[in-house]
Amino acid sequence: MALNKGFTAPIVMVLGGWKTERMMRRYAAVTDQTLRAAAEAVSGAESLRTQAGPKTTISSRTAG
Repeated sequence: MALNKGFTAPIVMVLGGWKTERMMRRYAAVTDQTLRAAAEAVSGAESLRTQAGPKTTISSRTAG
């Protein structure tokens, strides 16, 4: 997904045809690799790269 490649929310919204950020968040998927990179960026920890587990997709979609 474009969010995982570093594109901004407005760009991803146009690509996905979503008119609101709420819809984008509902259907956008963030990978573990992206979450790890974000954690490293804010913590400055390099050791998180060595703890790579299985790749999974986390969806922000909620029921309802």
